[in-house]
Amino acid sequence: MRLRNKTLAALLALLLLATPALAFANATTEASDTTAADSADTAQMIAQSADGEDPSEPSAPPVQEPPIASGPQIQNKPKIVIDTYKLDPNPVKAGDRFNLELTFYNTNGINSIRNMKVTLTTQDTTQNSGTVFIPDDTSNTFYARYIAPEGETTRRIRMYVVPDAAQRTYTMTAHFEYEDADGNEFTSSESFGIPVVQRTELTTGQLNIPTETMSYQPTIVPVPFYNTGKTTLYNLTVRLESDMHTDNPQMYVGNFASGSQDQFEINVTPEAAGEQNGKVIFTYEDVAGESYTQEIPFTLNVAEGMGMEDPNMDMGMEDPSLYEQPAQPIWMNPLVWIAAVLLIVIVIVVIRRRKKKKEEEALEIDE
Repeated sequence: MRLRNKTLAALLALLLLATPALAFANATTEASDTTAADSADTAQMIAQSADGEDPSEPSAPPVQEPPIASGPQIQNKPKIVIDTYKLDPNPVKAGDRFNLELTFYNTNGINSIRNMKVTLTTQDTTQNSGTVFIPDDTSNTFYARYIAPEGETTRRIRMYVVPDAAQRTYTMTAHFEYEDADGNEFTSSESFGIPVVQRTELTTGQLNIPTETMSYQPTIVPVPFYNTGKTTLYNLTVRLESDMHTDNPQMYVGNFASGSQDQFEINVTPEAAGEQNGKVIFTYEDVAGESYTQEIPFTLNVAEGMGMEDPNMDMGMEDPSLYEQPAQPIWMNPLVWIAAVLLIVIVIVVIRRRKKKKEEEALEIDE
């Protein structure tokens, strides 16, 4: 019993000794917190005074900035676009090859683009050949390792257009797959147009040139021509170039639709013997305004003709004097016979009057 009382007395003494120490520690902690708070308020008031604000007014709570996001959800992600593209030739002709040049531009001024892959596709097809555009000994994919912020890179590809492609503008799409500096992956696409025109084709028929013709004799040679292409020929003109005389040196056809046919006549009059040369020239334009010229030379073998001594004689006409009748004898002219009869009548009348007059004179003498 006595030992228990001693133990309780000892615990009570320790408790009394620890209470002042705990009170002092709490006081010290509260003083430190108060001092730190006062120092923060004083610094905020000084800052507000420097900004021209009244330190006595209650300060607004500080604005919390949003955390910087990363990965595909970032707001400032890099973006790739087609800055320019070039076709050579332009427009593209069906059945021909052409060069395509594409310039890709990174529109972002902060983030770069890495490991960019570009795939070219088109949805247009033809019944006989399938897809309209076919890469020429290469693939339809580009790769660029790095494009700097606001930087660009250029790639080139050679392609082939199938012959049965219709004449119009086709849409080609570039599909992009790329990453930013943090390895975040992105995809996008850009489209552009490629105009395709059909090949123009003007076919001429065979010329039926006579084996020989005469000088100063008109010669006509028909020249048939056909539009065997799949597109209209514009401003078609046919003209004749020759030293021989002609009355119709030019013919304007205008727009010549696919499948149409017409004919031009070479109408010339050679004025000298020997070989006389000339040519028929076709000029026209396609839908893009490109001009084309097609020439057909010809030669006439001309023999010596009658010439043109009489300017009043029509060329190639025979002399009408060749068909004049020879002069008739004068005694076969009826006018001569009439004059002779009148003369005889007059002579008879005169003779009778003289005879009668003599008879009258003789009677007067007898009396």
